[in-house]
Amino acid sequence: MKINNDPIKWERADEDYVISCYRELHQIPETGLFLPQTKAYIEKKLQEMGLTPVHYEGHSSVSAKICGRDESRVILLRADMDGLEMAEETGLPYASANGNMHSCGHDAHMAMLLGAARILMRYRQRMKGCVRLLFQAGEEEPGGAVLLLGQGILEGPVEAVFGQHAGNLAGLPKGNIGVKSGPVMAAKDSFSITIHGKGCHGAMPEQGIDPVVTAAQIILALQTLISRERRGTEPAVLTVGSVHGGAADNIISDSVVMRGALRTTDSKFRAYMEERIVTICTKTAEAMRAGCDIHYSRGYPVLENDPACTTFFREQAQRFWGKEQVSELESAILASDDMACYLEQCPGVYWFYQTIEPESPYGNHHPGFVTDETLLMKGAAFLAHLSMEWFLKKEDGNCLQK
Repeated sequence: MKINNDPIKWERADEDYVISCYRELHQIPETGLFLPQTKAYIEKKLQEMGLTPVHYEGHSSVSAKICGRDESRVILLRADMDGLEMAEETGLPYASANGNMHSCGHDAHMAMLLGAARILMRYRQRMKGCVRLLFQAGEEEPGGAVLLLGQGILEGPVEAVFGQHAGNLAGLPKGNIGVKSGPVMAAKDSFSITIHGKGCHGAMPEQGIDPVVTAAQIILALQTLISRERRGTEPAVLTVGSVHGGAADNIISDSVVMRGALRTTDSKFRAYMEERIVTICTKTAEAMRAGCDIHYSRGYPVLENDPACTTFFREQAQRFWGKEQVSELESAILASDDMACYLEQCPGVYWFYQTIEPESPYGNHHPGFVTDETLLMKGAAFLAHLSMEWFLKKEDGNCLQK
């Protein structure tokens, strides 16, 4: 099969291969940094292609390099490997039965990258550079990208990093890809707040200090940070998702513990919000005669696509897919991904590939999430196309380095 004027071709055997990889990976989802079954599967597939897997200490990530005529230039293609702790409810004949699920599309990401590798191995004599294939553990948590950066994954140096996300995160027409320059996914920070009160009988509240009422005041105050201190056209979300305190209806408890998260696509506003959250919590608790401990944890940074790389990407995407299937995203989405860590240090592009119906109620992170496997081969071929064209079009690849 040939797409538009693209030199990349694939055969039915390639499509069968990608679908087989997807189904087999779908059945063995694992979570976190240690994914022994998934790692062994990826290693086996890479070795069958004649590639040498590279291992990393402290996690199950795997990489390999495909080199063409010039080994001095390197780009990186990244796929995440981990699933979620979630029982699958798809009813698929190849559904997972181990209590975990690939409900975010990482099985599709791995299958497409394996498919791209298979094509690149056939075309490598035309390729003026090297493609580093990265299968990364721990994207959902706790963040495998930071570990890999510390272990030299971008050494080479890597000229650009590319990756794609399957599913329905951007709400595109099925089969379309979506991209934008600049911020495309949010930073995500977490916070834990412990309100210290004084327990007493519920019939005599004057003898105590009520941490539940204090927590309620803090939650209401926190909600004004977005609605009153952020321009309405600039996306940000603050969520208090967990509140625990007390055990009976007639007892004022000693303490309440709350957990929340902040998502924003503006690094300056992110820093401002951290300061404001601490101030509101401490001052509100003080006004209510309570104590307050806050633990604020910075998570993944804002994911930003490099403008020059995005221009190149958009040109190649329109050539490969056709202009009608390449959507320009109007704004960033407020999900987060540790692909952002690579893009802080190296230019590149992360894009969205719509692999389910946009109106489906079973989107990413839902137990009924199902990727349309018939779309995976085209996603794999595009990764190969993008890689080859980078070395053809960007003869001075290092000019894009930050």
